[in-house]
Amino acid sequence: MIGLGGAYLVSSNNGAKATSPAAETPAASAPGAPAQGSDGALMNPSPSPPRETSASRPPASKPVGTVLWEGPLVISVGEPKDLDTAPPVHSRNSIENDVAVIPPGGHVLSPEIGLKGWMEWKDSAKAPSYADCSAVDTLGSKTQLKLKTGMVFCVRTKEGQLARLTVKELDGWASDARGTFDVVVWNR
Repeated sequence: MIGLGGAYLVSSNNGAKATSPAAETPAASAPGAPAQGSDGALMNPSPSPPRETSASRPPASKPVGTVLWEGPLVISVGEPKDLDTAPPVHSRNSIENDVAVIPPGGHVLSPEIGLKGWMEWKDSAKAPSYADCSAVDTLGSKTQLKLKTGMVFCVRTKEGQLARLTVKELDGWASDARGTFDVVVWNR
């Protein structure tokens, strides 16, 4: 019988004392091989190594305003990005994604379910800092933005990170639309 707490051994040994699998003496085995009980069943099999992924959640121990990830990022139609991973990736869970490029009327940046807000940075004299981008909390919105090369905007992600995106290149049209951005993501 298998229950929420684990597995139980059920035996019909006619009154003889039952032993749990953990109490059985393992058969001799090669080093690194899983131990086997007297009935040949595996005991305490070794866990498989953790699966490595190309993106991970940033560590929470970094100070506020620390750069978590910086680099070029391509956002294509049908491939929205989760800016809370390092590097940003497309999440199959749409609530994790923050930004998407959509094609109607040219290149438009669209907020995804996870995005908390964004704002365009209009001061061309300097790139916005972490402190500048924090104004997204009071001045930001979730409306679509028509993109132009050179445009800069700040984003507050689902997990509360701040990010600066600078449009470097816009390519394609309709279902092939994509934008290339220089991205900086800061720790919250």
